[in-house]
Amino acid sequence: MIRRRETGLIPVQDEQTAEQTVAVLRRHARILSGPFILLALTTGALGYFDALLPEAWMRILLWSVATVIIVALVLVPLLAWLGGRVVVTTRRIVIFNGIIMRSRREILLARVTDVTVRRSPLQVLFRAGNILISMGGEKAVRVSDIPRADLVSAALMQLAASNEPVVLQRTRDRAEWADDVFSGREPGLLSA
Repeated sequence: MIRRRETGLIPVQDEQTAEQTVAVLRRHARILSGPFILLALTTGALGYFDALLPEAWMRILLWSVATVIIVALVLVPLLAWLGGRVVVTTRRIVIFNGIIMRSRREILLARVTDVTVRRSPLQVLFRAGNILISMGGEKAVRVSDIPRADLVSAALMQLAASNEPVVLQRTRDRAEWADDVFSGREPGLLSA
């Protein structure tokens, strides 16, 4: 559909065909607890040993080691956490990873056949989980440490079902009809 405005012709997307962002997700923030505990310990040790060291070259060495520890074991994991995200739209799932070498993977929701949640005991405690997205014959895509994984997986399955191609819907309807016929129920009626 095209509407005319003062500035000229502007294409307007139909509400049913417009892709909308449903959720933007990151890994659970608990994965940053280790680096931030290390940051507190490093700065505490830096303050303690800086006062004890008598020579300037020892202090410079101490500060250099502390800087390397903070950059390598605190800043890099923080940037990796900030760089990774999962964007769920009404038509696809887009997975972004990486700090310097960025990678992007798109999964059409129409191709999703199964969404599975797996949890470790620690993830159960924080209501997080790993989501496995299966796409037919391809290898499943794993999205790690997603907060509220049950809610996310239910939403993904609902979106995948609403984006299911018409051919698959007809096939599923025929399979349900066959199940009804062979089980002795009237086709198309709900069982009580």
